[in-house]
Amino acid sequence: MFQDEQLQTIVQHLSELAEVEAIVLAGSSATHTSDNHSDYDVYVYSSAPLELTQRKQALAGLYSYMEFNNQYWETEDDGVLLNGKEIELIYRSFDWLENRLKHTVIEYQAETGYSTCFWANVIHSEVLFDRHQQFRKLQQRYNVEYPVQLQRNIINKNRDLLRGKMPSYFGQIKKALLRDDLISVNHRIAAFLASYFDIIFALNKIKHPGEKKILAILNQQAPLLPQEMEQQLNQILSFPASGSGALLTALNQLIETLDRLLIQTGFNIRELTSDDAVVHQLLQASGLNSSDLQQPNLSLWGYFTGEQLTGIIGLERYGHIGLLRSLAVQPSERQQGIGQKLVAYLEQQASDSGIHQLYLLTQTADTFFIQQGYQLVARKETPDVIQQTSQFSALCPASSRLLSKWLNGSMRDD
Repeated sequence: MFQDEQLQTIVQHLSELAEVEAIVLAGSSATHTSDNHSDYDVYVYSSAPLELTQRKQALAGLYSYMEFNNQYWETEDDGVLLNGKEIELIYRSFDWLENRLKHTVIEYQAETGYSTCFWANVIHSEVLFDRHQQFRKLQQRYNVEYPVQLQRNIINKNRDLLRGKMPSYFGQIKKALLRDDLISVNHRIAAFLASYFDIIFALNKIKHPGEKKILAILNQQAPLLPQEMEQQLNQILSFPASGSGALLTALNQLIETLDRLLIQTGFNIRELTSDDAVVHQLLQASGLNSSDLQQPNLSLWGYFTGEQLTGIIGLERYGHIGLLRSLAVQPSERQQGIGQKLVAYLEQQASDSGIHQLYLLTQTADTFFIQQGYQLVARKETPDVIQQTSQFSALCPASSRLLSKWLNGSMRDD
């Protein structure tokens, strides 16, 4: 139990309410990083909502000041204990918490900033009361390695929002500067930084600690940081929100150093949509057909250098069998290993989705694929489901070579 008699008394009183399942201490007090300005962040998890009268009775005589039932973010009672320590009591549903964790850790859903904050909050909380040991069981269940797919989803979603897509923060900041809308500039910079740091924490597989002490935590724990990150951030935050292009130049530099780090670490491969014009342009420029991209079982991924699409690859899924297709690299970017990285990425995606064997058709790249572990096979050995694809039956010439590869040590008699 945390050593504060007044906090202990609050926990004792709240635990007497039958609806309360768990009470935990989070934030800097739980991680032993508090300072003189830190407060107590206490989360009360219950099976049913606690009535205001119940909470007031449980806290009676234990505070010098209290704002009951604040609803600005969640249901909270915020005040000051008799010993002068500030406290935030946040009330949550236990079922809601389980759904949030599942959403992030199991379903790999990324947010626009702060994607893993709830996960970090649970894992790092100190349990003060746990009626049926549910909270400890939840901590154990979700005390797992950082999922690679979650990591990729966070990076991909938030990187697109920095610069390059129509709704990007960079584009919004540029428009706000042209309008001399200083409030919008500052608002969008805050959102930009939320997504930027979400990428950095995900890249390092560090659960996001929240909005406080971010740089200090990264400097202590993160081995992968963009060059001159702190200096660039200080420069951006020191600029006045004026119409000067200096702010945009500084934001561009921050994004470019991040992109170099993402390229070095192999996290510049992103999922594509089949209706993106640049996808069709790259395939057609490489002599590949793009007329059959509108298929529900087709996934496309692109290799990006900054915002430029420099490589593409596709996978058609048919149960435990997959068709690798549409591998293309910009001519100016070839001989740099982009094709190899795309193939390796696709194979991992295929394996993760339960595919045991990949097939592909090629007229010119059989040597390349043999170097990646693929083997030439006769067309008559091809499963019916592959023979029925548009690539096999219509789009690829009969002279195309057929190759296959078993994934993850799968055997032909599986």
